[in-house]
Amino acid sequence: MDSESGSPVAGGYATGGPTPDVSIVLVTKNGERYLEEVLQAIASQGTGRIYEIVAVDSGSTDGTLEILRRHRARMNHIKPDDFNHGETRNLGARLSDARSRYLVYLTQDATPAPGWLEALIRPMEEDERIAGAFSRQLPRPDCNPALARLMTTRWEQVGTPGRVVKKVDDVKAYQRNRAGRAFFANTSSAIRREVWEENPFHRVDFAEDSEWGDRVLRDGYKLVYEPASMVFHSHNYGLVEQLRQNFDHARGMKRLFDPPAYGEITLTGMIGGALREWPGDLRYLGSCPHLSRARKVGHLAYAPWWYLACNLGTYLGARHAALPDWLGGLLSRQGRLMRR
Repeated sequence: MDSESGSPVAGGYATGGPTPDVSIVLVTKNGERYLEEVLQAIASQGTGRIYEIVAVDSGSTDGTLEILRRHRARMNHIKPDDFNHGETRNLGARLSDARSRYLVYLTQDATPAPGWLEALIRPMEEDERIAGAFSRQLPRPDCNPALARLMTTRWEQVGTPGRVVKKVDDVKAYQRNRAGRAFFANTSSAIRREVWEENPFHRVDFAEDSEWGDRVLRDGYKLVYEPASMVFHSHNYGLVEQLRQNFDHARGMKRLFDPPAYGEITLTGMIGGALREWPGDLRYLGSCPHLSRARKVGHLAYAPWWYLACNLGTYLGARHAALPDWLGGLLSRQGRLMRR
């Protein structure tokens, strides 16, 4: 590992500055598509907080490193094979200024909206038992309408507008929906440094954030989904890539939480589930005047196949233990990205 240094200033980042309140940790690899936009959005927050930006890059070959240098981020380089969702984020925290109070994790393709940072930190300043908070994710303008609908109307703690404060009051009730209650998203999150020091991320291949959330909740802390803190973040994966993404997610959730609902997924249920989503998309498209009629018609033809890819990926991921290793490697999107 090697590094390139910088230091923080009030409301920004420059050489020779004072101690930061916040360390913003970016995990990067070939992120030039959105990274300039992301860093400009951080710089435009208008916050008076002193912050630093620490980037851990795992082998970028595009313009990522130049963008980071231009924004005076502290850069650290690791080999692609050394990347791990939990340990790489721990590395970013260890390399940041140990005097900062909060660690903010942000992915290279999540663009902060105005007021993002203040709204993300505020819950922890209001309640010392809150270990961490995470942001609302808004679909980008070009987002697949099916995904946009799910994010904004269906997926609580992702893109819905209601604030959620989570704690364990009833252990048995928590266990019944452990995966949902422990959900935490390092797409855009903030955690207390002192809590991270007691509970660093574990070395896991996927869902290091939810695994961490489960541990701190069971330790008696609270977590907050804070919709006032917003980032623009969505992916338009093709059918095969979407299947692989869902495979990784389901495999990770199965290993960590073994959700009971995974055992109820059947092949016929997958097909029926894909078809049942179609009327919801039809209604949603009626509320999207920015989409042309041609795009709406095209989406309605595409949507059942997209839902089927999602469901099939989840089905296979939940049953990964029964698959041969070569097939699991072929189906894993994370594995393919690490090999590049």
